[in-house]
Amino acid sequence: SDRTWVDRNDLDCAVRFHGQDQILLNSQGSLVSTIDFLQFEKQGWDRIVQSYESFFANVTAHSIEPLLKLAKAGAGDHILDVACGTGDLTAYATKIGASAIGVDIAPAMVKRATYLHPGIPFVIGDAEHLPFLDNRFDAVVCNLGIGHFPRPESAFAEFVRLAKSGGRIALSWWSPPAENSFLGLFFEAIRDSKAPVSDELP
Repeated sequence: SDRTWVDRNDLDCAVRFHGQDQILLNSQGSLVSTIDFLQFEKQGWDRIVQSYESFFANVTAHSIEPLLKLAKAGAGDHILDVACGTGDLTAYATKIGASAIGVDIAPAMVKRATYLHPGIPFVIGDAEHLPFLDNRFDAVVCNLGIGHFPRPESAFAEFVRLAKSGGRIALSWWSPPAENSFLGLFFEAIRDSKAPVSDELP
């Protein structure tokens, strides 16, 4: 298949290679292309690696063990961690005896994960076009990442493609802000600041 071994070090080329760009409607009612959305995510995560590692990774770490339990991950399993960030879930999976690979759209995140967890493979990749063969993994997991993909249904189709027959797929995402005081703080701060939202944001 032509989508198996695309060079993931050139995200722009990989996205163009894999079919047509699509136009999405963002939360402000403006039109945005899927390529623009991916670039926004990639560049944003590249910028905040240090602050993510020092603060936010401590929050997302709370769902690592429950998510791996949901995926029934164990010794000997081949695990793919999509949107791996700085690699904490990938590393935890190896500690329980699994063989794990982390993939993230942001090169700076992949670089930091590789530094923090030597010996564990991390690769740059778009969740909708992952650079692996079909039926490769016992479990595909994505911890708080699915909402950052322009077409979540396409990403999920990739997860299905990569999971072995009888394999597991486990995803986590935030509760609504009204039910999640931590996330609610961000939405309240944005609302109270009355800062205008650019139409150019995806």
